[in-house]
Order: sequence, then structure tokens, then C-alpha cells
Amino acid sequence: MPRGRAHGEWWRLAAGAILLAAGLQLWGAAHGQKTVGELVAEDKRLGIMSAALSVALEDGPITPDGTAYTVIAPTDRAFAKATEDGSILCTNSRACASENEFLFSSGVEEFVLRHVFRGYLFPELWTDGQILRSVNGAYSKVENLDGGAITIGGAHLAQKNSRIAAADGVILVVDSVLKDYSRLDPSAVASAERIADVGPFSDGQYRVLVNELTSYVTCYRKIRGLGFRDWESRQQSALVFSPLLSKPSEPEGVGGCEEGHSRIGGDPALKGLRRQMFVAPPSGKAQEWSNGVFWTIPLDVERPDSDDDLAYMTVMQLASLLRQKKVTSKELTALYLDRLKRYDDTLEAVVTFTDSLAMSQAAQADHEMEAGVFRGPLHGIPYGLKDLMAVPNYPTTWGAELFSNQVLNEACWPYKQLLSSGAVLVAKLATGAMAWGDVWFNGRTKNPWNIAEGSCGSSSGSGAATSAGLVPFAIGTETWGSMSCPSETMGVTGYRPTFGTVGRTGVMSLAPSLDKIGAFCREATDCAIIVNAMRGKDPEDMSSVIAPPIDPQDVAVEDMRIGYIKEADTQVVREMAHLGAQMVPVTLNFSVPASDVVNIILASEAGAYFDQWLRSDASNTMREQHKWPDYIRSARFIPAVEYIQANRARVGLMKEVSAKLAGLDAVLVPARLQGNQNGVGNGVGTPQVVFPVGFEPVAAKEGRASKRKDPKVQALIGLPYSDAKLLAIVSAYQTATTYHLRRPPIDDVEEDVRDLCLPYSRCSQKNDREDISDDDAGDLADIADNL
Repeated sequence: MPRGRAHGEWWRLAAGAILLAAGLQLWGAAHGQKTVGELVAEDKRLGIMSAALSVALEDGPITPDGTAYTVIAPTDRAFAKATEDGSILCTNSRACASENEFLFSSGVEEFVLRHVFRGYLFPELWTDGQILRSVNGAYSKVENLDGGAITIGGAHLAQKNSRIAAADGVILVVDSVLKDYSRLDPSAVASAERIADVGPFSDGQYRVLVNELTSYVTCYRKIRGLGFRDWESRQQSALVFSPLLSKPSEPEGVGGCEEGHSRIGGDPALKGLRRQMFVAPPSGKAQEWSNGVFWTIPLDVERPDSDDDLAYMTVMQLASLLRQKKVTSKELTALYLDRLKRYDDTLEAVVTFTDSLAMSQAAQADHEMEAGVFRGPLHGIPYGLKDLMAVPNYPTTWGAELFSNQVLNEACWPYKQLLSSGAVLVAKLATGAMAWGDVWFNGRTKNPWNIAEGSCGSSSGSGAATSAGLVPFAIGTETWGSMSCPSETMGVTGYRPTFGTVGRTGVMSLAPSLDKIGAFCREATDCAIIVNAMRGKDPEDMSSVIAPPIDPQDVAVEDMRIGYIKEADTQVVREMAHLGAQMVPVTLNFSVPASDVVNIILASEAGAYFDQWLRSDASNTMREQHKWPDYIRSARFIPAVEYIQANRARVGLMKEVSAKLAGLDAVLVPARLQGNQNGVGNGVGTPQVVFPVGFEPVAAKEGRASKRKDPKVQALIGLPYSDAKLLAIVSAYQTATTYHLRRPPIDDVEEDVRDLCLPYSRCSQKNDREDISDDDAGDLADIADNL
């Protein structure tokens, strides 16, 4: 039954209407007003509807208070005939067709749609944007168009309502002409064929297509009626992507690996047995087990005098200080919380501080370590989490104003895994609205190396916080560049693992066959520790696998064959050759257009996972209308055939990548802009490590010097599950260089640069944000509920 959004308002109206009905009864009795039965007997149309309904109703022809029935018939001239031949339909519990089925089967465009109510339901209770659930379970959206017109489920109501008072109640007859705009005509098909790039068709073919395509609309609406929630990671598709071209023959799992074991035989780059058994550590070092790997922790690290120096230490260095009791987890947590708050006005990187949770987790970590219990290198280490990921009792905003107060009381897979490793969550970090860009509902995240520009990519908060020493590491996600772009822009080490390595339950779904979870870190070894801790088979994520343990400690870089493309940084090629690796020039030209393939797949899947958001008023609340709203609207016009074809092309791309990288342990490429590596890597699901290799001064204005820098970065890519090799190479490179240890000049920026107000940042929100009316802003929570 249609109902208003605000339940309080509904009951007030209802109570008032009941009193009105009671008053009408008294007035009718006093003035000889006719009863409902008498009115029905006198009114031909009411009589016809009464007869149609009486077949199914034991309590009489008029419905009880609060119960709605719908009678559908063709236009007035055919109304009586429809009653006689039985084609008049109702949507009550007997075997009546749905409204859409009747419309599509009749071949008539205009119909009389009559809702008959007895009691207190009034048409003005229909509100714009309201989602109606009909008796047959289908969902329709009410929209108020310009000029006062109304549509329900895309059908136009040309006129509405008559009200009849009777001595024993009030009858409301909503008597409308329903014109079905979902019924297509040849001209619509002619336009659509240009969108689909097919045809042209003949007149006879158009007539057949009209019926077939109109029937598809019925299918769409039935499927929508199932009520899938947008972004719900548990409502997955049966089409599950795997980065492997064939199923492994080994029974243990991916690549012949299972928990606690590694694929050692036959791989010359893997030289140790550390992952299979405990080996007594060298003097002055400790070994701790974490999710399939024994990590070697040095015990000779000294605590620096400066808190700023402490804040920029690596995970391994902080782990050493914790085990030597030269610092406590509570001290570290307080330090990073202070830095997050100190720099947030500048960087706009934090959505939610988790102070109380963080201090509680830090106290527990200190207590356990004092008792000699160590969960691994991450035990007691603070970190930040991209705000696409659910944490109980804290908002999960997805970076969008519509969801700024949303609390998903569940623990996402990455958070659960890190919690079990003893890591301490200090903040939920900014994400571009619904995983696009660096603009979110309360600001625009800045690049710590140059606060005159944004940070790029939807994992912007995680990248900025790590780059600026606000956290030792942070978790991000990538669908198509959301980690690569921040890593490149901010000169931070970013690791995107092989697709399926980290489970995604409790994480906002964007494009399930492309979404991946990774980490921003001080150095590559940190990244290995972090992602290995999150690694594992998530039972609710069909794409997750038991990936091989990620342990770069066991990889001999001097035995590597590393490819490099002509666009790669020549200095980095020479430096890697000095590490002992064999550097091999390669070309990565593919016949499959990777970016086009990824574009079709991403748009199609995001269109499905943003479906209700797009078809409601929610998309109008986005600050940047030229991004997701426009992109998802266009995705609705991608034929399913083209989505399947793109996935077939994806397999072809996987084969080409496999052939090009055969015999190589890794390939050195530009991080994002050249060589189309971003589209290739995300499309195929291969691992990637982005790392800084230098810094160039920002071009000085008016001849003045500036300490702001443009980071130079490179990336290593490899075949699926070659993650440990890539991380070992970058770790060796970072041992020989210091680029990853450089600190951005956020405390030493020109005054006029500091005073800049970037579009969409907090200082400019009042001026540049796209207008949302007061009424719309007040309805955001209601819209979110409908989604």
C-alpha cells in the first residue's frame, strides 16, 4: 500500500482522516447521506469495479480500511467490454496479472487505472521519490514532474482522484489515465540501434523488436523487484573473475599452495625454507609468525629523539621498538592521533577519528606484549582504513554526503584480519565520493608534497596520511587507478596485490570483477607484512582465494630477469642492474584494447551495483555531477551482449599478458600515465608495486624557490601471484636508495600557497558545491533508507 516517507506524519494524517470519516458518518446519519453500498449501486463504474473485486473478497465488494486494490482496464470506451470478457484485472491476491503484464499484453497504450480505497488513504500522500511496493511485490517509484504531473514506475498519470463521502465511511477513487512510456515504438528502436551500433533494421524487423524489447522491460522490472541493495558485497554475481587462465592442477589451492606452505620446488628465486618451518633467528633478531610467514624483526633499533622522526619509521622499526619496550602502543597511538588532527585542516584526509577504539586496542596490545604474547610485526602498530570499509559502531560514509551518517554494524574482512594481527585502527580515511577522485563530502584531500593540488584517486586519504607520516600504513582499494594515482601523485609506496588475495566482505562493491584491496606503506617490506596479514579465503567473497604466502624475505633478486619497457626510467633500470638482476628490454603492445575493455566492464558492473542509487533521487546529491552520475547513466545503455564480449576480450588480454611476461619475474613500467599499464594490470588482475624514484622541484612562480616537489615514480608488474618477487625487488631497490624516506614539506610551504582555496575543499564548499535545496538536504536520510 502506498505510504508516506515519514511515519510520524503518516499516522497524524491517518488519525485525522479517521476522525474525518467518523465525522462524515455522523453527518451522513444526520442528513440522510447515502451509504457506501448505495453509492456503489448507483455509480456504474463503482459497480463494475465492485463486481470485479467481489470475486476475491469474502468481506464484500469494498476493501477494508487501509487495504488497496487496483483495477486496470483499457480506456473508457472499452471499459464495459473488458469487464464482460474478463480482461479487467486486479492486483489482489488472486491470480491476477501485474499491471505491467496487462499493459504489455493488451497492445493498447492508454488505460484507466483505478485504485479503490475505503477509509483514509489520500493521493496527496504520494510523495516525490517514494518507492511503492505493490501487492504483487514489484517496486515502482513515484515522481513529480514539472507542471504537477505524476509518474509511477515511469508511466504517466494524466489525471487523478475523486473522493466520495458516505454515511458509513469515505470512498476514495483514484481514477487516472495511465500512459505506458515503457512501451516502445519503431522510432525508439531506430534511436537505440545507433546507441548499440547495430542495424539498420527493416520496418518488419522494427515491429518485432518493439514487442521483444518491451518484454525485456518487464523482465528488468521483475528483477528489480527482488530488492537487491546497492553496493552489497554479499549479493554477488554468478560470474566470478579469476586472474588464472586455467585451474591449477595441484589440489591444495591456488598455484599449489595452502595455508602455511609455499611453492618452493622449481622456482630458483625462492631460496629459503622460512615459510615451512621455524628457523632460529640470527643473533639480535626475533622471528614471529603471521598468517603463514615467519617475519624476522631486528632488535637493535634505537628510538629517535624527535617524535617526527618516530612517526616516519617503518613497521619493522616500530615493531622492534615495541619488542624492546622503548615505546608502547599507547604512545604510538597518541602520537599518530595527534598528527592526524594537527594536519587534517591542511590535508583534509580524515573522515572519522577512532580515538576511543584506538586507545582501547593499544592498551590491549601493550598488555599482551608485556605478557610475552606477540601476534606478529603489526602487533600494536597504528594504521588507517579507507572509508569504504565497515567497522562496527563507526560511520562508513563512502565519501558521499548521502551516507555521511551511515553506520554499518559489521566488521569488514580487512579490518577483522588486521584486528587479529593486533594492529590499532586510529582513523577512517577519506575516499573520493563512492570511490572516484579525491573530492568527498567534507573536503578535497591534498597532496602533501604540493598542497596546491589534489591527491588524485579515491584512496586519496590513505595515500596522503601515509605520505605525510600521519600513520605508518593505510589500507586502500583499487578498481581502476584508485591506488596507482595517489601513489604516483604523492610519492608513496603502494601495493596492489593479485586479484582475489584479500577478501572484500563489508567493503563497498563498485565493480566486483575489478575491485582489489591493497596497502600504502613506508617501504615494500611493510606492504608485504600488511597484505599478507589480510590474505586468506573470505567465505563470503566468491572471488577470494587461498593465495600463496607473501614473503619477499625468501626471494633472491640477483637471480631475477626483470623486463623494462622503453618508457621506463633509465636510471632505475641501471640501479636495478646494479642489484644483480638481469634487465631485459621488452615491448608490451597488446592487440586487445585494455582501457576500452575495462571501461565497458567497470561501467556495466557499477551500473548494476549503483542501480537503485541512480533510479532514485540519490544521484542528484553528488557534489561532482560530471563523474559517477553521468557515468552510471550512460552505463544503462550498454547492451548485455557487449559486456559479455568485453569479458571475452579480457581473456584474450590475459593470454597476451601471460605470453609477454613468460620467463620474466617482473616488468618495470611507468606507474600510470604511459604504456596503458593501469588498464592492463587491473583488467588482468595482476599485482603491482608503485614506488618513488626521485623528486623534481615544482616550477617556481615569479622566480622564487619552492620546497614543494613533484614525485617521480615507477611500478613493477608481474604475473598473478608473483607478488613476493615484485616486493623483493622494490625492497632491494629501497635498501640501496633513500627516495622512499623523503618527507613532504607540509610544514614549510609558501604563505600564498597555504592560503589557496582549491575547488571542493572545505574552504570553498559554500561557494562551489552544486546546489542541493534545503528540502533535498533534509531528505538525504530518507533516500538512503529507500536504497
